[in-house]
Amino acid sequence: GLGFPLNPQTTRNLSLSYTQPLLQGGGYRVNMAPVVIARLNTEVSFFQYKDSVQEMVRGVIEAYWSLVQARTDVAARTKQVEQSKEAFDRAKARLKVGLGDSGDVAQAEVAYTQFKATLIAAEAAALIREGALRNILGLPPTDDRRIVPVSAPTTTRLPFDWPSLVRLAEQRRPDIIELKIIIEAEQQRLLQAEDQTRPQLNAVAQYRWNGL
Repeated sequence: GLGFPLNPQTTRNLSLSYTQPLLQGGGYRVNMAPVVIARLNTEVSFFQYKDSVQEMVRGVIEAYWSLVQARTDVAARTKQVEQSKEAFDRAKARLKVGLGDSGDVAQAEVAYTQFKATLIAAEAAALIREGALRNILGLPPTDDRRIVPVSAPTTTRLPFDWPSLVRLAEQRRPDIIELKIIIEAEQQRLLQAEDQTRPQLNAVAQYRWNGL
């Protein structure tokens, strides 16, 4: 026959051992903390990307309506210049026929000059707003094309239910969700840190076959 498989004269042996941490490193939550942290970091990167996309969309909307406001301001300043020019010409005509005095002409001229200066400033602001919109859209600063806003501003006042908006923000705003995930990840790191403060105590089981 093959004989007995264990020979005391054979120096080779086989050992099996099992170590179970009882204090430091013991428990399901502590051992799963690195896995949970890795998952949370992945979710943070996703919501950071989502937040950047939403910020870009919000920036386009803000730049668009800023351009609308700047163009509206230019139109209003243009009307002011036209009306002040008419007042200045009328004051000069009255002085010419002897119905006015030089003080009225000087006052009208000062107003006309001031309105011209504000119109120039408004046109410069409109160019800056258009440049900002072009930049956020990835368009060149000048390409012989003029951006013309076509969406009319609404004058309807919208009611706001602030408690509902706050609850919606807690559920949908990526920056708030990101902060919640970061807090959850820090709780897992705190669990790991508290585990490192515990003494190391392990239960070890071992079985050995001699002469195998």
